[in-house]
Amino acid sequence: IPDDYLPRTNYVPACSPAEFVKRTPHWKGEPITTRYRHIHRRMLAPTGERTLVSTLVPPASTHVHTVFGVALQSPDLLAAFHAMTLSLPIDFFIKTTGKSDLYESTLSGVPLASDATRVPLVLRALRLNCLTTYYADLWQELFDPAFRKDAPTTEDPRAEDRGLGHDLATYKQLSQTWKRHVALRTRFARRQALVEIDALAALALGLTADELCLIYRVQFPVLHQYERDTWYDQRGNVVFTNNKGLTGVGLARKEFEAIKHAQTQDELPEALRETYVAPFNTQDREEDMRQAYDVFTKRLGL
Repeated sequence: IPDDYLPRTNYVPACSPAEFVKRTPHWKGEPITTRYRHIHRRMLAPTGERTLVSTLVPPASTHVHTVFGVALQSPDLLAAFHAMTLSLPIDFFIKTTGKSDLYESTLSGVPLASDATRVPLVLRALRLNCLTTYYADLWQELFDPAFRKDAPTTEDPRAEDRGLGHDLATYKQLSQTWKRHVALRTRFARRQALVEIDALAALALGLTADELCLIYRVQFPVLHQYERDTWYDQRGNVVFTNNKGLTGVGLARKEFEAIKHAQTQDELPEALRETYVAPFNTQDREEDMRQAYDVFTKRLGL
């Protein structure tokens, strides 16, 4: 997507612009649409891949009532809160409520990150969300020089662009000015950031690595199934996945089975050599979460 990309909407206001602003919720005399906000799907699906599905939206965005939006007092508080909602432990907390709709009465029970985990959590939440120029102000305001001292918890070069040819900055290259490479744009890098958020949230909540993995194994069977059959190439692209939410991503199963065991580019059909780099592999989420948990325990002195 281009830097200034805006998704299409099928909705338009059914009133004048002035009336639309008048009807918009206000806080301290200003419409909440002047702020960055956390939003999530209002209707919950506890048996799906994830129950709590959330993101950040930039100022001037509005939405209908199929999602629930929250403006917080400061951008720092917003990012710290939102980062926790991306984690499996908080998703599990929402599952345990048994609710089918997620409103403020339940959302207010979501704990914030501890001081020790807040910076790495906010960093990863920002790199997952700040995909376009409309997030540049949020990135600039929340940038912390400590971001450059962070790093993935794996040595796998696909977790950040170490000569792989993607427009993706390493942590050391981050600066206060938003640039395209701030955002994590490959499937592998985004998954790794979410795994690390899971580990950080567990540490913030006082959970052990065993408890984190137990939550994943018992309460997220659909995610577990998708993780076991999602295959990455050596650039971090998805070659094949059985994830029903990623229709059209990667090859069809029959095409993939024909190249699944390829170890070199010469073993791939010529038409695929520019798109994928062999060999291909799956990732073990439990193993990755445990590694992230151990690394952060030492890195943060917890």
